[in-house]
Amino acid sequence: MPLVRAEGFVLRAQPLGDADKIVTFFTREEGKIRGVAKSARRSRRRFGSSLEPWSRVSVTLFEKESAELARVDACDLLESAYRLQEDPETACLLAYLAEVTDLFARDRQSEPHFYRLLGSLIEALREGLPRHAALRYFEVWTLKLHGLLPDLGRCGRCSASLSRGSLVMEVASGLVLCRRCGAQAGSGRVTLGEKSRIALAVILRRPPGDLGEDIASSALSDLGRMTTAALGSFAEAPFRSSRFLAVAEGSAR
Repeated sequence: MPLVRAEGFVLRAQPLGDADKIVTFFTREEGKIRGVAKSARRSRRRFGSSLEPWSRVSVTLFEKESAELARVDACDLLESAYRLQEDPETACLLAYLAEVTDLFARDRQSEPHFYRLLGSLIEALREGLPRHAALRYFEVWTLKLHGLLPDLGRCGRCSASLSRGSLVMEVASGLVLCRRCGAQAGSGRVTLGEKSRIALAVILRRPPGDLGEDIASSALSDLGRMTTAALGSFAEAPFRSSRFLAVAEGSAR
């Protein structure tokens, strides 16, 4: 029976029967792993608060070759997200981050850049990064790291340079178009203005803790229409936590 030890974040914990939980971890060493925490619902003494969403933990799992789920043998809390979860709007944001991460994280495949992104975002939120900035940073870099961020340098149809001015993204194809080609796009399109392009450039070259207050909320909101459309196109279904996301965005305005 192989033994797996890893450091990671708890993305979610679901009830299993009367006593157990199925826990989804996104780990630095092993990517996404799901395991059964025996008696986690019956008694908190064994796991304490280590199975709460966004807890950073050191987890030990046993795996059987024929079993779909590993067994969580030990889960030691390294850093709690309890204080962040106390704020309702931040808790809504974290629910969305967890759902998107669960979708994009690869089973049993290490993704160190994605893992570092999550760690830096959680730390930046603790240090006061505004929720709307954290949200857009997460969406942009999730798309970037998984090869889904559209090329903003050239039109996806005519290859014209897109160095200045507003852009049009065609949601169905994921292409970014010049004004001329964009005028021929269907109803499912998103316009990205000059200020939003600048905001995107800032996000791509700075760590989240260095964003500061120099990105306008309106620019982030416009950028969000593109990132949300791109994520939704990949997911092919609405995110369950989208209603929580709407609350988080509304409170940031």
